[in-house]
Formats: sequence, C-alpha cells, structure tokens
Amino acid sequence: MPLDVIFVGEFDEGLLELVMGLSQRGSKRVLTVTGSGVLPNKLEAWRILRAGASDVLIWQNNGNAAQSIAARLNRWALVESLMTGPYVRNHLIGQSPAWKATVRQVVEIAHLSDASLLILGESGTGKELVAHLIHALDPRENKKELVLLDCGTLAPELVGSEFFGHERGALTGAVNARDGAFAMADGGTLFLDEIGELSLPLQPQLLRVVQERTYKRVGGNVWNRTDFRLVCATNRDLTASAERGDFRPDLYYRVANWICRLPPLRERKEDVLPLTHHFLKELRPADAPYEIDEPCASI
Repeated sequence: MPLDVIFVGEFDEGLLELVMGLSQRGSKRVLTVTGSGVLPNKLEAWRILRAGASDVLIWQNNGNAAQSIAARLNRWALVESLMTGPYVRNHLIGQSPAWKATVRQVVEIAHLSDASLLILGESGTGKELVAHLIHALDPRENKKELVLLDCGTLAPELVGSEFFGHERGALTGAVNARDGAFAMADGGTLFLDEIGELSLPLQPQLLRVVQERTYKRVGGNVWNRTDFRLVCATNRDLTASAERGDFRPDLYYRVANWICRLPPLRERKEDVLPLTHHFLKELRPADAPYEIDEPCASI
C-alpha cells in the first residue's frame, strides 16, 4: 500500500493541508512523526488525525525514532497482507476510500488486540459481515465459535435463558437444562446485534458478566466461568441513549473499547458497481459476467 512519512518540526495549517492532500481520504497511509514539545497539546494531534493521518508518532529525545517508525510500518504491512486475504476479498466488497479505511481499521484491531468492539451503522451496511471478519482474524489459538444473539428479537420471557441458559424445570416447558449465549461463546466470540434494544433491567446483568466473566443459569446456584471476545452492533446513537438514561454509561464504555462506524452506500458510491457484480455472481454463478453501465453521478 502507498504510504508517506512526514517529519514535523512545526505545527501549522500548511501541515494539515499537506496531510489532507497526501492521504487522499484514506486511500494512502500517512504517518506523521514529531519530537516531544512540537505539539503543545493533544488537540493538535487530533487535528492531524482528522486531516487524514493514519497515526501521529511522538518520540522522546532519549527514544529511538527509527525503531518506532519501523515497528509502526511493519504493523501496517501485516495489516495490508491481511487485507488481501480471502475473507476480506470475498465478503467485504469495495474499493472506495471510505470503505477501505474502515475495513483496514477493523482488521488491525481484530488481529492485533483483544479489545471489545462496537459496530455502528445503518441497516444493510454489513455489521454482521464485519463481526464475522473480527472473529475470523482473531489470533487466539483453539478459538471456538462465533455466537450471534439479536437483542431486538428476544422475547421478554425468554431473554434470561437466551443469555444465561437455564436449569431443568426453571421455566415453563424447560424439561432439560440448556446452555445460553454466555456458555456457547466461551472460548470464542459473542456478537450482540442491536444491543441498543437491550432492556434496562438486563443491562446490569450483562455488565456483570462482561466485568467478572461469571454467570449463573436461570434457576441455578452455581457460578460458571466464561471467556469470550465481545462484539456488539447497533443502528442507534448509544451516546445519546446513555445521556437520556436508556442505556447504562458504564456498560457503554465496556462494550465500546473501540468503535467502528460503517459508511452507508451513499458515502461509498464507487462501490455500487463492484457490489452489483458480486451479488449477481452469487445469484447466478454459472452466468458470464454482466455488462453494467456506470452509475450516474446523481445517485
């Protein structure tokens, strides 16, 4: 992937214009390198990032700048190699700068950290596909399954059982004990879709499991341990929900170690044609590629 390294001796508006031009809205990686004291506060660093820089590296006078730069570039090279892997190529279709920048961030966090992720996006933007990508790139040895639970479709009388499982006889019709999502996701990934729909009474229970990694089945007395990577998704503004009191702020900060916003198709018009070809190929795999006119600029 093309990239540029900018060494900064002074912060000014010209630097921001240079970063904007070189980054091309995320098409190219730009690493900004500066010594301590050049940027008086964090605001300048954030302005550089918003201008399009992929990272701002600040080294101390006693540090080894060359090693720090090499480590960052090696990390990016690994990410780019994963970007060309079969899962990304075959499932996360698109070459627009907005889409590539988003997928690149997801790949980096998924493979090089164990952080919980919150995926934001409108319906149809690919939130479940991204959750599968995060699980596929998770480097844990002997990881288990990805478990999906849609919080927007849970029946109120069964929601506890869906999450925690239940013991025999704990519920009407419960003739056998049953594992819930926390047990099934042990050693794997738990994907909570539409977490913004989760009821307030259940939110503190989920928070406890996320913090303590222990839970009890409905009707049980035994504490069970679980260890999973948490990935959540929503089309709601959870920050606003937390401010209104509809969503617990402490749970929000637990599920949103890292936030990914998926751009809608209107923000990635360059991908309309590749996506059309992809879906036609899935529907009619035996057919020759279709000839399709370029979408008009007014879309």
